[in-house]
Amino acid sequence: MVDLAYIFFVVAATLLGGLIGFVSHFARSNFSRPEKIIDDDDFLSDVLNGAMGSRDYMFEKHVVGAKWDEGGYWDEYSTRNLIYMVLGGLLTPLLLGIALWPERTNIVTLACSGLSNIGLHSPLY
Repeated sequence: MVDLAYIFFVVAATLLGGLIGFVSHFARSNFSRPEKIIDDDDFLSDVLNGAMGSRDYMFEKHVVGAKWDEGGYWDEYSTRNLIYMVLGGLLTPLLLGIALWPERTNIVTLACSGLSNIGLHSPLY
């Protein structure tokens, strides 16, 4: 029963992480300052954009292939940007759940006791 409860918690956290990734993409594209400062595509402008703009600019540009619009803002309509943010939100709790599998009994006990303390009783445990 503990295994089933742990899997449920990991799946719920993974789905919540994906939703947070979607909201983060929306917030980054609509409510943040311009991240790309210089429009040129040479190495010096990449370094300057990384130093003055987004802290992950070099990784996002060259590894992820992220896009910015002509104003320097995170591109709201880029599918690649959306997938990058959502996958980051999905994979983080999933990989943590897999890594913490040996500690599942302690985690489920802690989570269920915390939920019962606030008045929620788990039907799984």
